Amino acid sequence: MIPIRKSLTLSLMGPALVWAQEVPFEAPSLQPSQSDFGGVGLMQMPTGRMAPEGEFNFSVTGSDEYLFYNVTLQLMPWLETTIRYTSVRDLLYSKDPSFSGDTNYTDKGIDFKIRLLKESQYIPELSLGVRDFAGTGLFDGEYIAATKRYSNSELGTFDFTFGIGWGSLGTRDNISNPTCKLSDRFCERPSDYLDTGGTTNFDRAFKGPTALFGGVEYQTLHAPLRFKLEYDSNNYSEDFPVVRGGVDMTPHTPWNFGVLYRLGHMADLRLSYERGDTLVAGVSLYTNFNDMPSFWRDTPTPEVEDKQPEQLSDVDWERVTEELDKIAGYQNTQLYVEDNTVSVVGEQKKYRERNEAHEKAAVVLYNEMPDNIDTFTINERSRGLIGDQTVISKEKYRDFAEVNYINPNIEDATSTSSDKPQGKPAYDGFERFDWGFSPKLAQTLGNPEEFYLFSVGLSGSASYWLTDNLEIGGSLYWNCI
Repeated sequence: MIPIRKSLTLSLMGPALVWAQEVPFEAPSLQPSQSDFGGVGLMQMPTGRMAPEGEFNFSVTGSDEYLFYNVTLQLMPWLETTIRYTSVRDLLYSKDPSFSGDTNYTDKGIDFKIRLLKESQYIPELSLGVRDFAGTGLFDGEYIAATKRYSNSELGTFDFTFGIGWGSLGTRDNISNPTCKLSDRFCERPSDYLDTGGTTNFDRAFKGPTALFGGVEYQTLHAPLRFKLEYDSNNYSEDFPVVRGGVDMTPHTPWNFGVLYRLGHMADLRLSYERGDTLVAGVSLYTNFNDMPSFWRDTPTPEVEDKQPEQLSDVDWERVTEELDKIAGYQNTQLYVEDNTVSVVGEQKKYRERNEAHEKAAVVLYNEMPDNIDTFTINERSRGLIGDQTVISKEKYRDFAEVNYINPNIEDATSTSSDKPQGKPAYDGFERFDWGFSPKLAQTLGNPEEFYLFSVGLSGSASYWLTDNLEIGGSLYWNCI
């Protein structure tokens, strides 16, 4: 006979074993990763993939010839944008030491990628991209890339990419240019670099030599680890160190190999062996603006009360202005009274949605004004200019606040007018004198003197409104560093 203790243990283990057998193992998901140039890709080559909307990525990639600083933002689900600074090693910014000393040559580039087709069961993700379209043309190129995913619970996830490139992505010239068949003007591409930059290079787009590229990114069953393999469509014969510095960048092989290790949900470490003779290392830091927590703590809208002052002389006007600031966001307020109307003039500093500001101002005035006041008006002031007037009916606001009808809306209680505030001043909360100090940081990248220049200082300012429409002011700046 089986002892009772062992029998109970086996009976409890049985459902757990059955559950473990029924739940299939899923391969780790493959999240998009950055290329050497920034933007979702393999190493040198891009892919058709897009990062999740709102993802922000900063990456640094270094090799013997280049040091890349990339900032990439997935602006839309279908639009990727990248800004890149490149320091070209061992090439001076200029030949004049008095101008740039021993500073390395620095280039700025802007890229974008647009998704044309979203991946489905049989259709790959298809994207069109442009590199360095607004710059000196150091890395300018265009491409169309298609990427398709295959996942297997026993092997892992594979992301296959196949594409065609022009410009720096087409120098291997392993296929005839299809756009050349449309027009002869696409057969030749200007090969000179632009000296000044800051202009678009669309007149070179999809012209000249063309090459096919491809590769695969493999997500292993160990979630942080993945491998990359690509066929490079650039033969590096037109790279800046080759043309201007005589550096030998002839690739020993068109195949590049890479490994990526993901550190949680914040960073990727990248290491690759490219051109058959070059080690490339990089790190990517990323976050997603859509996932960032909000720290906005709004002041709740008070409830409508029935304990209003009996007459205007009982109103605490200073308290009213404080509540309008704290609850409704109106600052530097001036209050006027005419017959049965109280008018507010102030600067809205809190709410972009004006209906929300009107609702909160209405409840403050409703609770603080006597029964004989039946109309509130609000005029916003900006830099001394008074805008149109919002008129709020006290009776209609009460019906809205107490939900006395179906689907109430604050706009039911408001109307607009071009009138200015009327009546006697009841309280002037307009602070005419203002002053303050603030730290200042000025910085710039890619300069002849140094790649990164900055200054830190302290700024002080003061101003005074001589009248409601005339202000004088001044400021001083002290450069600390």
